[in-house]
Amino acid sequence: MRYILGISILYKSYKNKKSSIRIRSNDHFIDEISLDKDINMITKTISSYFYTKHMCNDKKYPLYTAMMKKILNDYKQKFLSAKNQAEQSYKLFDHWIQKADIMIKELDGENVGGNIRPMNRVRQFEMPNKMFLYEIDEDKIGSNITMECSLGNNNYTNGFMTEYSSIQIINIFLMPKRFLEEGTFTKIARRLSKNDVTRTLPWMATYLNEHNVWPSANKIKFHGDSYDPGANGGVVTNTVLGGNFSLEMDVIKKHGIRMFSNKHRPYGFYFPDLTTVELILSNDLINKFNEDQRSNNTKN
Repeated sequence: MRYILGISILYKSYKNKKSSIRIRSNDHFIDEISLDKDINMITKTISSYFYTKHMCNDKKYPLYTAMMKKILNDYKQKFLSAKNQAEQSYKLFDHWIQKADIMIKELDGENVGGNIRPMNRVRQFEMPNKMFLYEIDEDKIGSNITMECSLGNNNYTNGFMTEYSSIQIINIFLMPKRFLEEGTFTKIARRLSKNDVTRTLPWMATYLNEHNVWPSANKIKFHGDSYDPGANGGVVTNTVLGGNFSLEMDVIKKHGIRMFSNKHRPYGFYFPDLTTVELILSNDLINKFNEDQRSNNTKN
């Protein structure tokens, strides 16, 4: 089986000096990305048609509802605790706590307008203007995938630094290539939305590093001294990262496929990550990969 590894990042260069990211899976070298130009956010207008047709399900199941309410309440309490322990004010805590409240009310049957993905209309989606895509044989995927980041360009002088090269991880996903065939992708979307599961908020799991998220990596280990993930609740994604460091993502085999996972908690519920779905749709990746294509692709 062949897999697609997708890497979506932002990059800020320092005086147009080159930086690099070397990607490996255990001893297998995948690619070295040379960064010499900024990668910025762009806004695309996309339709909600796909969600309306394939990922909306109004049928509720009592056991599922009770489980999700418990998960949401647990997350809410942990966000409240993290907010109280934070060294500085973090507005996103309040935002996430509010979202958890809205989701709980919706599960109780209240119409509070909490659907964060409006249906039956076009909407705007922000994404990096470039995505890095790799087609990899399964036997080349080991127990982890690492990104060795060399971003040492800066204006460090006499103990001070105000400008430097940096990246932000927006999304990293790993999924079987055949899942990006139109028919299979549609079936998976419907399966993920069974019991309205896509209405859950995977950013909760991403932030607290507990429940796993599929197919993206939400438990990313940071190795280096330029950033302390512990000071930010263990979060590495959507965070400005500079200097020389490496990122490590554990890979397990579950349900017959390779996937990113928190190896300390590989069991239990896996949240579907709709950001990955949006990136796939907005980058036109469905049916993109043919057998005669190169193993590496960059999507602008």
